[in-house]
Amino acid sequence: MNRRTPLAEASLRARATIALGCLAVSSLLAAPSHAARLVAVVSERSAPQLLAAVSGWGPEAERHEILLRTPEQLASLSDAEVAALWHRADCVLLLAVFGPEVDRLARLLDTSPPPAAASVLSLHGDLRLTRRTRLDGVRIFANADPEMLTRWTTALGVAEDVAARAAELAREYPPAAPWLTARTYWLARGTRNVAGLLAWSLARHDPQVVAPPVRPRPALRFWQGGRVRERSELSLTAPRGLVAVLDYDAGDGAGDAAVLTELCGALEQRQLGCLGLLARWGEPSVAALQALPQLGAKWQALVVMQDFVVGGGSGRDEATRALRALDVPVFKALRLRDQSRTQWRLSGSGLNPDSVHYRVAMPEIQGVGQPHVLATAGEVRDDPRTGLRMRPLQSEASEIGALAQRIARFVALREKPPAQKRVALVYYNHPPGRHNIGADNLDVPESLLELLRTLRDAGYDTGELPPDSTSLLRRLQLHGVNVPEDRTALARMAESGIRVSGADYRAWLARQPARIQRRLSRGPLADLEHQVRQGLAEAESSRARGLVQRTLGDVRHLIEGSDHAARAR
Repeated sequence: MNRRTPLAEASLRARATIALGCLAVSSLLAAPSHAARLVAVVSERSAPQLLAAVSGWGPEAERHEILLRTPEQLASLSDAEVAALWHRADCVLLLAVFGPEVDRLARLLDTSPPPAAASVLSLHGDLRLTRRTRLDGVRIFANADPEMLTRWTTALGVAEDVAARAAELAREYPPAAPWLTARTYWLARGTRNVAGLLAWSLARHDPQVVAPPVRPRPALRFWQGGRVRERSELSLTAPRGLVAVLDYDAGDGAGDAAVLTELCGALEQRQLGCLGLLARWGEPSVAALQALPQLGAKWQALVVMQDFVVGGGSGRDEATRALRALDVPVFKALRLRDQSRTQWRLSGSGLNPDSVHYRVAMPEIQGVGQPHVLATAGEVRDDPRTGLRMRPLQSEASEIGALAQRIARFVALREKPPAQKRVALVYYNHPPGRHNIGADNLDVPESLLELLRTLRDAGYDTGELPPDSTSLLRRLQLHGVNVPEDRTALARMAESGIRVSGADYRAWLARQPARIQRRLSRGPLADLEHQVRQGLAEAESSRARGLVQRTLGDVRHLIEGSDHAARAR
């Protein structure tokens, strides 16, 4: 048996201790370490740009722990889980955060705040969050005058020289200088500037990080041929004129740009040129509209991708005047980032009800109407690096084609002489009958005659008009009323009224979307079956069940007044 001396044992223990120490040191060196931790809450609309900035930042980003979340992600977390996100954060960024999560975020920033040394920067969003901006342990806007804070949050957004305007505001209120600098990065947009914002935010907590300077971008950029172009590169001629598409300044982001490119492609197939205008919402959007007449092109239509009213609160009147001066049809285009194609089509309300006012109603006040959904939310994806959950946009090809075709038809209508146009005047005739042409306290026959005379004077072919409203009313009662209980009268009216042949009707039906053809040829239940199968295939059983209930309710309402032996069945 080999016995060790006490000295040998001590020597062995020392060598083992050194070996373990070296192993521990090497393990520490090999283990990933994060120089700083940044947590950002970013809107679904801006999330792709922020993720692109993290990816495009390069190896420097790997040194830091960067966690990104959308308000939708936060909604699925408890208060404790939200607070845990920023428990060890060095910097918290709140970017374009509005909506129902604002109240909770404001409360948690008060009751379960990030570490005392952490920065909290709300650069674009609800003013309740802006007030909770914290730099070097101080809430710089906590006691700010509301009017001043509102002015400050909008001043940079409308400035032509953002950096100069930020310096001017910093002299007015020096404690806000860092916040203004950070905001210039965000407003400048683009992958490089947003990556610069991340670097600037982390540089306050890691001296090894060097933040690049802001690279200003023009307030208005032009998009054509699948990329941003200089004004001198634009093609402003096309066989049938041009269509302008007003989009946000981030419209050249991956998913948004694909939709814009597909729309322009559909227009170009119809011999219409296309020019995208990328501008921030508000005053820059006004400048974009005012620039169109100066380009010297033949404008045929305008498509507005922006929500709310063009120009915002301060520029709304100017934008409306610019739209009136253009004198072209103005269409609304929608991107649904919060609904998939199936969710949208199975929904009883179409759009989410709380978004209708800013997506449809407010634009219509300004004359921006006839909305088309050009993109919906695609499959949910989680980014493994940052934890950001996104639903990339997927284009709705049928809607893009329908909008392009509608625009082309408006162009054809505008080029057609009035005498060749067909106009329908719809008047009230309910309940059906010869003596129910009217409306409360309105002289409908006199109004119709006045409209017809106006059309005739403008060059439309109205035929010979009655001499007075009494004669017009008599003609309407003979040829233009619904008398479903009098088959003899209906037969006589069919011989003298406007008729559509079976061949013409079939040709028209063949041009309609498949869903319309199913409904008209096989009835509402055939279309219901198709949609329910689609909903079940995509795990949307609750929406499919709701659609069944609504459709069967409509069918019951349709047949409840019918006198037929099969009504109960």
